[in-house]
Amino acid sequence: MRTIIISALLGFAVLSPAPTRAVEGETYLVTIPTHDLNLASPAGRDALRGRAKRVADALCGEATRFDEKLAVAACRDTFMNKVEIRAALAAARYRDAL
Repeated sequence: MRTIIISALLGFAVLSPAPTRAVEGETYLVTIPTHDLNLASPAGRDALRGRAKRVADALCGEATRFDEKLAVAACRDTFMNKVEIRAALAAARYRDAL
């Protein structure tokens, strides 16, 4: 039951300003599987961060020019910050349910 609740809470939309893959101003719905993770533990959060980083790399892309690198870095930072917030909320809800 716990993993179903946590995984349902981590589907979220991400605004991405990256110029190389994501299109500026569009919203992307990204789902990261968490059914096998305990987000209340450091190991579970680390595993989620690894998965999220791979998604951010694919979504935000790569850049060759300096101005593109700033946009890609901003895209990745925004994405990872949203993941951290969602993971913290899911872990808090899980702890409150105990």
